[in-house]
Amino acid sequence: MHDQLINLIAFTFTAGLLMMAPGLDTVLVIRTATAEGGRAAMGVVGGICCGVLVWGLAAAFGFTALVAASPLAFNILKVAGALYLVWLGLQLIGKSCRALAQPGDLLGGVTPPGKGRQPAAGLWRSWRVGFMSNLLNPGFGLVVLTLFPQFVPAHAPVAHSMMVLTCVQVAIAAAWFGLLAAVGLPLGRLLARPVVVRWFDILTGVVFLLFAAQLALAHAPH
Repeated sequence: MHDQLINLIAFTFTAGLLMMAPGLDTVLVIRTATAEGGRAAMGVVGGICCGVLVWGLAAAFGFTALVAASPLAFNILKVAGALYLVWLGLQLIGKSCRALAQPGDLLGGVTPPGKGRQPAAGLWRSWRVGFMSNLLNPGFGLVVLTLFPQFVPAHAPVAHSMMVLTCVQVAIAAAWFGLLAAVGLPLGRLLARPVVVRWFDILTGVVFLLFAAQLALAHAPH
């Protein structure tokens, strides 16, 4: 029991540090909170947590090991993920460029609170974006595959232990990304100019394209 508690504490610390490392999910949450508001950001956070849950359960029951061992499965997943990120990035860039090309209030001064934001996406759509961005990232799956087994106590049921670690990882994801969403809300109020929001979305779109390129160039583990 003592060893299990030590393993759990060590895993919580390690998984927390990995979750806080800047990445696609971080950019996605901050951008959504800043540009679309708290409801949309919470939808994205919920989607990311569900993606973390799926990857953890996949690792517990061997699917993640299958992806790691099969170059074909890894490549299919990474291509799907890269195409999805390209679609998200081009969508952000295209909408923002079209808005910038329109004359009117967009080039004016500071607008009333909330007016600078884009119309918030529906909760389901926000959840789907967060879920798909996490699920279509085989790199996260490989992190789960390599990290989780190191914290399974000797002689403990592997599947049960992996599911416990998965629940801890989901809780960490919910806490961290929820905090990022809360930080993004006042940032959105500060960036009240619509033109600033549009340029922020263009920058986010470019970052998504860079993540897509990084994912497309990733190699399956040998």
